[in-house]
Amino acid sequence: MTFLCAALYAFGVTRLSLLFGARWYHAVLLTVIALFAGRTPHQLLNGLETGMTMAALVWAMAFLHDPAPRAKWGLAALAGLLPFLRPELVVAAPLLIVVHSGRRVFKGDAPFEVAKECAQLALVATAFALPWVLTYKISTGSWIPVTIDAKRYFFAEDHGQMRIRNLLVRGSNSKFDAEVGYLALATLLLIFTPAGWVGIIFMAVFLRTYAERFPGALNHYEMRYMYVFLPFFLLGAAQLFRLNHRKWVPWLVAGLQLFVLNSERGTFGGFWQHFVDTENFTAVELKGVADWCNQNVPPDSLVLVHDAGYISFGTRMRMTDFVGLKTPQNIAYHRRYTWPSGGRDRPHAVSLIARDARPQYLVMLESWDEIFGITKGMAEDGWGLEAVRPFGAYRVYKLTYPTTKPLLH
Repeated sequence: MTFLCAALYAFGVTRLSLLFGARWYHAVLLTVIALFAGRTPHQLLNGLETGMTMAALVWAMAFLHDPAPRAKWGLAALAGLLPFLRPELVVAAPLLIVVHSGRRVFKGDAPFEVAKECAQLALVATAFALPWVLTYKISTGSWIPVTIDAKRYFFAEDHGQMRIRNLLVRGSNSKFDAEVGYLALATLLLIFTPAGWVGIIFMAVFLRTYAERFPGALNHYEMRYMYVFLPFFLLGAAQLFRLNHRKWVPWLVAGLQLFVLNSERGTFGGFWQHFVDTENFTAVELKGVADWCNQNVPPDSLVLVHDAGYISFGTRMRMTDFVGLKTPQNIAYHRRYTWPSGGRDRPHAVSLIARDARPQYLVMLESWDEIFGITKGMAEDGWGLEAVRPFGAYRVYKLTYPTTKPLLH
């Protein structure tokens, strides 16, 4: 699936380039730049939804600029899907349909016909969104993705001073721009197209929202949340192809592309090695703890986890996620205790989650435990924790239900 998403992303960039008037060599160069900008190879191949989101965004913008009558239906379908790939895109997805309809109005089409088509596109978007809405409701109990709320209340970063949070976001944005290099300058060209303004609005709302709610997230997981900006950078770069009617411009643009590509070549080795290291971590640590659990934990056990992705894929165990990403009902504990205390009462909130869920085991990343003190807090609340797998990055504890009263309730 990851290679399919990478291929769709590459073809989407090529298609977008050609729609803006690129020569074949321009399209090839921009596609190569798009594939190797910053940590893009990692984001496309790490098995998460980032690569799929990047591919969907590129194709949404390609459909928006495609004059073929059927392209609008592809745009509508992707508008319905985008918020379920990344919840933040609930801002951008409807704006893309608005831009499509607005362009028809400016061309002089009858307002009634434009409104009728806009309603049809909205219905198509809703039809594509509905299965995911129902899936979320059935699997998590929530009608909409709640991942941002789960992380917001668990990490409780929005209790710091707004000045500090703004500085964190600016720092993350600068770091991301440095990662993708000169391609980030293409943001300046977004003002020349309505879809570019969608990107500008989306990025502004995105950064402001994270500054207010969860500034540290922008540095998590190789900055994967910020890589949804990259398709908009590529849209900005594609604006240059509109000048290809001038004799000297195609060669100048190609020269700029080669310059950008050469700068990417200088950073690729380090980023690729980091990707290899993370893949090795998955193969050794995540697969290792999953295999150990399959061999040593009864399959009908309920396990308390915080990193549920690979464990849920690689084991047969039942799980409750104490962050709340996979078990949304657990968000309420962090909303009530962790968040108002600025994180101080996080371990005891986890203890209360465990009291109600009654898991028999805990799988805990040692580095997280050092930061958040989960096992220490649970022990203070009376839990017995026997380290049955005391080695590796992920430790496994057998839990004994406490007899003392919890510190919080």
